[in-house]
Amino acid sequence: MAFMLGGVKMILSIIVFIVMAGILYNRGYTMEKLMPVALIAAAMAYFIPLGAILAWPFKLIGGALSFAAGALGAVGGGIGGLIGGIMGIIAGAISLVVGLVGGIVGLAFGMVGLLIGIGVVVLVPLAIIWIVFKMVL
Repeated sequence: MAFMLGGVKMILSIIVFIVMAGILYNRGYTMEKLMPVALIAAAMAYFIPLGAILAWPFKLIGGALSFAAGALGAVGGGIGGLIGGIMGIIAGAISLVVGLVGGIVGLAFGMVGLLIGIGVVVLVPLAIIWIVFKMVL
């Protein structure tokens, strides 16, 4: 994980380097003057986690709010699980009946389709062969 984080930091520092070089180049700096400044900016972006420092208070507030919301969610989830379990038993019984009926209907249609398929695969070529023989003989 630390290797992956280093890769992300490197990509972000390259982005900072490119943005800083673009800003300085557009302001009239030559490549010789902007290169050291852009390299220093990229190094600072790599070694100083400025984003993490700025995000720390929001992470703390978000963690507290997440804890409170998680506790409420656990209570709601318990009640919902109880109600859902009862409703699941009822729905399971209904689904059993509907599933059996659907399975029987599906078998019937499958048999009809199988018979039609055999008819098409066997009878159509035989009819073509029979027509050809009648024309030739």
